[in-house]
Amino acid sequence: MIKPLTGVELSSSKTRSGLTSIGELLPRLIRSYELQAELVQRRSQCVASSRHQPCPAPIPTCNSPLTQATFTWF
Repeated sequence: MIKPLTGVELSSSKTRSGLTSIGELLPRLIRSYELQAELVQRRSQCVASSRHQPCPAPIPTCNSPLTQATFTWF
């Protein structure tokens, strides 16, 4: 349950649990940026490789002509 603040103590001045020093935060932050850069690089490689491959044509399951599906809000 969230308790309302009563008094002059601000929520930002309270001690926080978890990381307590910059020395603990920096390695995690650096690793986060490295993972993000690797993800961006892999995405760009996937986009570049998919541009060279044509999209496959749909395969009809029956002999009836294909129709465009529609969507409506009721």
